[in-house]
Amino acid sequence: MPFAEVDNSDWQPKIKKIIQAYVDNIDGSFIEERQSGILFNYKNAENEHGTLFHYDIYKHIMKILAGTNIEIINSKGTLEIKSAGIKMVSLILFLFIGFLFIV
Repeated sequence: MPFAEVDNSDWQPKIKKIIQAYVDNIDGSFIEERQSGILFNYKNAENEHGTLFHYDIYKHIMKILAGTNIEIINSKGTLEIKSAGIKMVSLILFLFIGFLFIV
C-alpha cells in the first residue's frame, strides 16, 4: 500500500494540538518540537499518569495518521512522531542490488 504524501505543515499542528490537550492534564509532561517532528515527553510525569495516557495518545494519533508516511516511535517515557525516512537496511539493500547490476 503506497503512503499518502503528507506535508509537515499538514500533520504537525493537528498532532501538536492533540498532544497539548494531554500535556495540559499530565503534570511533568511536555511537548518538544524538533526539526524532524514532535516528541511527547512524559519521563517526569507520575508513572501511572504517563503510562495510562501514553496508550490513548498513541491510538488517537495512529487513527489520524493511518496510511501516511509518518511514523510513531515508542520509547520509555517518550512518544516521537516524525516523517518516516529511509530505513538503513532498505538503503543498504538498494545500493547493493544496484551495485550488482552495474558489475
